[in-house]
Amino acid sequence: MKRLTVGILLLMCVFLSGFFFHRGNQNREYDVSGMQPCIILNFLGFRYDSDNRAALERLLSLYSERHPDKFVSYEGIPPAEYGRVLSQRLKMKSADDVFMVPPILARRYAAEGRLAPLKGIPALKAYRPEVLEQMKLEGDIRYATTSLGAFGLFCNLDMLEKEGLSVPRNMAEFGAICGYFLRKEVTPVAFAGREPLKALVVAGLFEPSVSGDADSFFVSLETVPGRLEIALMESLDRLAALRERGWLRPGDVRGGDDGEPPLSFTRGETPFMLGGSWHAVRLARKPPSFRYAAYPLPASEDRAVVVLGLDTPLAVNAESGYLEQAVQLVGILTSPENIEIFTSGQGLLSPLRGGFPADKALRPLWEGVEEGRAVFHSDIRLRYPVWECLDAGVDMVLAGGQAREAAERVAREAAEMSI
Repeated sequence: MKRLTVGILLLMCVFLSGFFFHRGNQNREYDVSGMQPCIILNFLGFRYDSDNRAALERLLSLYSERHPDKFVSYEGIPPAEYGRVLSQRLKMKSADDVFMVPPILARRYAAEGRLAPLKGIPALKAYRPEVLEQMKLEGDIRYATTSLGAFGLFCNLDMLEKEGLSVPRNMAEFGAICGYFLRKEVTPVAFAGREPLKALVVAGLFEPSVSGDADSFFVSLETVPGRLEIALMESLDRLAALRERGWLRPGDVRGGDDGEPPLSFTRGETPFMLGGSWHAVRLARKPPSFRYAAYPLPASEDRAVVVLGLDTPLAVNAESGYLEQAVQLVGILTSPENIEIFTSGQGLLSPLRGGFPADKALRPLWEGVEEGRAVFHSDIRLRYPVWECLDAGVDMVLAGGQAREAAERVAREAAEMSI
């Protein structure tokens, strides 16, 4: 009798908490006298920082409050390990009811019939057309993101204004301003880890898709011999120019992977920082003494573009024992009000039409997206996982290697990993 009482009390604690951490992949139903039958939905996702966890906890708690007959068991996996864990669970037919699926894997899983079509979700009608295009596979929407991560050029507006300079609108203007500050013995560009450098390369690589036939452009990267290598070489060569001209310090890549903006920018020592939209949240916690905002990345001699990523792409396991309830959960998490809660707390952009960001520092990025000047770093139309293979190429260039050699390596590895 004592054990039964303890068991009921534990179950009530779970009920009140809204969700609990993952303890396996088998759904179970409880029918305890005096309580409603409860369905446990297992949810596998990325484990980022405390901001991500807090925002997700809030959403899942709201879900549980409105659906007292359901529990959500959430397990967060570090991004570096996520693909392996998800693939293993799918292979063993023990995958969770809802999981996040990186674009690099979405194409494969959709072809294998592992992703349930997300039909009847009301919020899909409110998504931006270009985002819907990235979520469509096998003729249906197979996953839905609750947020867009965006890479841009953070600018110290006071520093530029003091020198009578404007925010650069293309690579030529960016180069002129960097040269100006270097002559004043100021290193012009700080960066927060390797990913913003990868984004700068992708900005130049995919920029032609903004002004032309995007579908034909991505087909040409795969089918025209040498086309991908040449495009990569041209874009990596721009990164090499930043290194050779002393516009950035290659050693900074080792100190920027903790999610914090580099001190040289927060102290007002550099006019530019290459970073992700989430760095706006970190900056706001200890506001610098200057005005700043994030703008599209200089991509070519003609324009600057925003580099986007589907940061939280939710999919439903086609073999889930609670398929209807799992789709309903995704539908609730992608509702406009919940997307606003999730994005505004983490410095992310909304995937919905008219999703104006609350953070003023991110509004120039949003305006770039609104104007059609955005590319996706893992565009679903490209079977080659260039983004995932760029780490080695960027490191080669920063170490003094040739852009041609780096481009050949990235193109070769991406072709070998093509899906």
